[in-house]
Formats: sequence, structure tokens, C-alpha cells
Amino acid sequence: MASIVPAYNYDIFISYRQNDNRYDGWVTEFVDHLKAELEATFKEEISVYFDLDPHDGLLDTHDVDESLKEKLKCLIFIPIISRTYCDPKSFAWEHEFRAFSKQASAGRFGLKVTLHSGNVASRILPVRIHELDTEDRELLESEIGGILRAIDFIYREPGVNRPLTPIDDEQKNQYGTRYRNQINKTANAVKEIISALQSDHPPGHKEKHGQKESWEEPELKSMDRARTGRRSPVALRRALLPYLIIIVVAAVVYALSQFTGILSGSGKLHEKSIAVLPFQNIGADEENLWLGDALTEEITSQLCKINELKVRPRTSVMRYRATAKSIPDIGQELGANYIIEGSYQIFNEILRITVKLINTRKDEQLWSDVFEGTWNTLHSMQTDIAIKTASILQAVLTPEEKARIEKYPTGIASAYKNYLTANVLSDNALYYLLAGNKFVDSISFASALSMYDRAINEDPGFALAYARRAIARSWGYQTGQLDTSHIEKCRADANRAFELESDLPDAQVALGFYNYYCTGDYREALSHFSMAAEMNPADYQPLFYMAMVYRKMNDWKRSQDLIMKVIEEEPQDAIVLINIGSSFACMHSYDTAIAFFQKATEVMPGWSGPYTNMIESYILKDGNTVKAREVLDTLVARTGERQQYYKVLLNIYEGRYKDALNEVRSS
Repeated sequence: MASIVPAYNYDIFISYRQNDNRYDGWVTEFVDHLKAELEATFKEEISVYFDLDPHDGLLDTHDVDESLKEKLKCLIFIPIISRTYCDPKSFAWEHEFRAFSKQASAGRFGLKVTLHSGNVASRILPVRIHELDTEDRELLESEIGGILRAIDFIYREPGVNRPLTPIDDEQKNQYGTRYRNQINKTANAVKEIISALQSDHPPGHKEKHGQKESWEEPELKSMDRARTGRRSPVALRRALLPYLIIIVVAAVVYALSQFTGILSGSGKLHEKSIAVLPFQNIGADEENLWLGDALTEEITSQLCKINELKVRPRTSVMRYRATAKSIPDIGQELGANYIIEGSYQIFNEILRITVKLINTRKDEQLWSDVFEGTWNTLHSMQTDIAIKTASILQAVLTPEEKARIEKYPTGIASAYKNYLTANVLSDNALYYLLAGNKFVDSISFASALSMYDRAINEDPGFALAYARRAIARSWGYQTGQLDTSHIEKCRADANRAFELESDLPDAQVALGFYNYYCTGDYREALSHFSMAAEMNPADYQPLFYMAMVYRKMNDWKRSQDLIMKVIEEEPQDAIVLINIGSSFACMHSYDTAIAFFQKATEVMPGWSGPYTNMIESYILKDGNTVKAREVLDTLVARTGERQQYYKVLLNIYEGRYKDALNEVRSS
């Protein structure tokens, strides 16, 4: 049976090792289920090549013949990735996987195609049935030219690593996945790829052989792996060392030139840059003070879904909650041409929200309105504010953006109210932690989890609440507020959010933080953060998360490349600024690091982190304790913290040992 695309012999080629089918026929069962799912997904009949005939010349023990090359002329290649598949000596690896990659890259469509959603996909669609060793993963990723993104059919319990079966209980599976859902996901992925290939002008046909996504590091010729094997790790490190030195130096020099304008305040201002200031409660009801922060966050979040707008984050605007500064001054400090400010009142469960849109350069009000409704209509009011703002600023909304903005996260008003409360508690817990404030019962990740629990109990299908609860668990665990019992709960929440809404960016972020903070699986974290960035290009934060993961992996070039993109999008986020500074400090570029730490103190003067990093940078640079002590004095004056550690440290560096001892004894 031929492919539905002319000149191709099959739509799908299934590649596998015979060992993975001998025990229980897993591959055969998978193919049968996939065929049935494809029949329910496509109007046309989809041809699948799956070799079960040992005399066909395609199995591990047989020679290559011309018929294989013809059968590999397919639209999609599905390798069943197991612990034995990634073997350069095996037939499936050399004569199927690598052969298809080479053949497809040189063909009409190329190896990678652009889907109708705008995302890039490979015509190699891996199905993974075992967690892989690091060596196998690296071999696979070196061949596909990027991070492994597979559809997982893996069942995991302590000491168990095997293929997922139709009868497995997802509640017991550490992955939390259902066989039926994964089959559906595979068929949907096939549908997306084939639909793109069926277009009159194949979206991926202009790609050159070996082209990578923009975030991928170009391969070095010296890293080419011989067909019969790979270099030893020691030899590879030695071979790469000169290149790594060149890359790091070049990244530093280039970044210095690019960051100069940002640090001096002369960076280019995006025409449609906007910030949402904290909403003010003008009523007498103090019980709902939290709503001001919630409105700020939700309207900011809605605007972030519009790609033409550059929206300043919540962490940058919270310092203006009770400011006396003028709108033009705030706009200049934030790098925002437009500002939304507003107020709210609540009368007997009736919400009245007043909104103003202001041009900061002219100090001119462009639009104002009053929105009135109930908790049931709060989300629609926030949506109307975002859409009206986009219209005034002449920002064109794509149908996808409009659909994301208008989508109701839950139809239950009380669940939405509890969800908003939880978001404020979680964000404030992180903010107060960064600012060096002690936690109290009312402002903590634990209190946030309690409100997320209420929201989910009221609406068990509330995907966004599961995602945000998972993120709060990961943050709480990372900061030491929550114990290890929350690791498994974090995974379960993130997986549940993904099951409910597989296209939810926050679900990908939740899975990213679970892998980053809870398990230390950095490659998996990168994969999820990357997906979140693709789903919502207007949100810079997933790029920032990726940069931090790459830094954790000591991949400085990729980390700094992403940081460059982030700082162009958001030059006023203290968390971004301190992390840029930390990266430069790790590369011994202390002057640049100090400049970014100084900028972070201006944005968030009550946060001790930038000051202590600056102290250490002065000491590491040239042992300048005079400058370090000036920073310490400023830190103590602005935050009220004692900072005994740094007082003792500087006394020791200056040879004032008695003063150091006295400081220790005074504790």
C-alpha cells in the first residue's frame, strides 16, 4: 500500500529491535493499537510498514537489500527506543535509523518540518519504552541534532523500568501516564506532521540538511562521531577544550557589547512595551486586599499572551504598590511606553474595577473604563481589559492568541477565586523570600497549597490549578519550605495538568520545574521549558528557566545566548539581572557581574541577594575589601539584616581577627 503523499511508499515505518518484541509482543501490540487509533484520526487510510517476516531481509541478523531503501521512503519514521536500540553495531540503528535520517534530510521535505501551529517537528517520531542511560541518550541526541523529545510508553516504580502496557494503573506509575492517552498522542503527532507535509508548499522544504532550531548549538566538525563508535570521554574533553575556551571568551566579549546599553539605560525601548501597576483597593473591606495583586497578575498574564506586546513582569512592578512617583518616571524606570493603573471595590459580592491606560512619554490618558460584575464574570472582565488594551495599542491578535485569552480556566466562580488567592500567596512567598523577609503562616507556600487544594476540590478538572500547585510545590521544596514528601505530589500534579490540557504552557513549566528542582533531570527540564516557550512565544520566562538549566549543566554559551534574548525582552527583572551577574562572575568577568548586581539592587533594593553577590565579586576580583565593606554597609542599612557572616569574613580578610572573634561571640 502506498503513502497518501505521491512518490512515497509508506506513511509510517516502525523500527525496533527484535529483543523488544520477543518477550511479550509489546511492539506488535503497540502497532495494532496505533493502527486502530490512526483509523479514528484520519479520513484516509494510513499505511504502516512493520516487519514481522524474518525472511524479509530487514531484521538484526540479515543483510541490507534494495527493498529496505524503498521501504524507508516514508513520511514518518517511528523508532521504538529501548535500552538496546541505541547500539551503533545493530542493524536497526545503522541501516534503519541513521539511514532514514540521511535519506530524509536529502529528500523533498527535509528531516524537519514546520507544523501549521508554527512549531518545528522532526519526521523522526521516537517512542521511548525505557528510561535511557546517559550514554545512550547522548548518542541518540547527537544523531537527531537536539534534545530528545519522545512519546513515553514507560512504566516506573522503585526498581522497575519497563514498557507501559494497556492494563497498567497510571496511579502507580511514577510517570502518571495512561497507555491509551499515549497512543492517542502518537496518532495526533502523526496527524500534525502529515498534515504539514500534505500542504501545497511543504512548510519544511526550505530547510537545509542538518539545520537546527534557533536555540541549538551548531555542531563542531571535530565532534563528528565515527560510524563504529565514539571517542572516550577524556579524549573528547581534551579535543573540545580549545573550542570551549573560544566559545566562552567570544560569548563574554559579545555580551559585554550588547549589555552596555541596557546597564546605562540607553537600550532600545520596544514601541508597545507595557506594565500593569498594582491595583488599589479603594473600599473599606480589607479582607479582599489580595485582589489587587491578583488583578495585576491576571491582566499581566493575559497581555503576555499577545506576541506584539512586551509586558513587564509582576516582580518589576510590585515596588510601585505605594509609590509617590509620577507615571512618566515609573515608565522610564520600567522601560514601558504604556502603563495600566486601576482600582477596585467590592459591594455585596459585586466587583467594580476602574482601569486607565496611560502613555508614559506624554503622560496622557488614552482610555479609561469601569467594569462591573460578579466573581462569575471576573475572568471575562480581565479578558475585556486585555483585548481593549491591545486594540488601543493597535496590537494585532492572532486567532490562537484571542482563543487563549478568552479561554475560561474554570467555570466555577469559587474555584477561580481560591485559585487567584493561591497564586497571590505563592508569588508573594517567593517575592518575600527573595527580599529576605521571614515567612509567616499567612504568606507561605504551604498556605498557597491549601488554597489550591480548595480550588481543585471544587473543580477536579481545573488544569491550571494543578499546574500552579505543582510549581508551588517545586518552589517550596527548592527553598526548603516544603519537605521531600512534596516531590511525588509535584510530579502527580504536573502530570495531571498535562493530561487535562496537553497544550497548556503552565503544565510544561510545571513539568520543567519538577525535573529541574525535584529530580535534577536537567535534559528533561530543558525539554519541557522549551515546549512552554514554543507554546507562548510572548512569554520570556521559559527562556530564562532554560538559561538557568544550561548554566547548571555548565553550558555557558547556550545559557548566555538565551540570557541575551531574555534581557532584551525584560531589562528590569531583578531575578534575571542577578542571574546574569552570577553567570559573568562564574566566568570571572567580575566588573560586568558587579554592574548587573548593582542594577538589581536599584530594581529591588530590599533584596539582599545582589548585595552579597557584589561583596563576593569584589573580593574575588582583586580583594578590594573597601568596596566590599561599602556594599555591606548599604545592605545592612537598606534591609536591616545583620549579615554577621560577611562582617566576620571581611574582618578576617583585613586581618582584624579580634573583631572577627568578637562578632562571632556576639551571636
